[in-house]
Amino acid sequence: MPSPQSWLQLAAYLLILGLLVWPLGTWLTAVADGRLPRWLKPVTAAEHALYRLAGVDPVETASWKRYAVATVAFNLLGLVVYALQRLQGVLPLNPQSFGAVSPDSSFNTAFSFVGNTNWQGYSGESTMSYLTQMLALTVQVTLGDVEIDRVARIVRKGGVEVHLTPIEYRLLGVLVANAGRVLTHRHLLREVWGPSHVEHNHYLRVFMGTLRHKLEDDPAQPKMLVTETGVGYRLIAG
Repeated sequence: MPSPQSWLQLAAYLLILGLLVWPLGTWLTAVADGRLPRWLKPVTAAEHALYRLAGVDPVETASWKRYAVATVAFNLLGLVVYALQRLQGVLPLNPQSFGAVSPDSSFNTAFSFVGNTNWQGYSGESTMSYLTQMLALTVQVTLGDVEIDRVARIVRKGGVEVHLTPIEYRLLGVLVANAGRVLTHRHLLREVWGPSHVEHNHYLRVFMGTLRHKLEDDPAQPKMLVTETGVGYRLIAG
């Protein structure tokens, strides 16, 4: 049974959404029609310069055939992402000697990335080779003022590089690959330290504490690396 607080939050959300419908709808219509305010003229000029550079006519309407060809061509990229995962065992930049990702997981990942849902049912740092992550998945992840360059294995906060130990980086990588999901203690311990350490919860407490001190604005009240009491941890990207 939903609590009164839940109903209040839902009512507040619907109220705010209703109040924003008219101004946001008006703004989006103006953007679509090209009726932008004067203070956005520099942005418009830059946009037209990019159109000219790309050889695009912004007022030309694409026919259904042209749109269909572009859509099919773009979605064929999913086959490249699929192939990279299936063949990573024999491709370079795989120092951990990861084998091929299973067919169903490769297919799911390939077409979720093409469709921009980016659903990941695995831990990238312990499943994907560097080449697969670099060419098939995202190169850089941004979490507020924290930037994670997964190719260079560099983490920055507010533009300043933060030194992480190998274990801290692996732990952060597993959390990033499953952003928004609650990961149990056992899952994190197995992914970072291995199956023989799934009962060593104190490892997690220590390293989550050091990650928070390095990445959170207020380690005592974390907003990104959140504890799910009695269960595990969740990374909140926002």
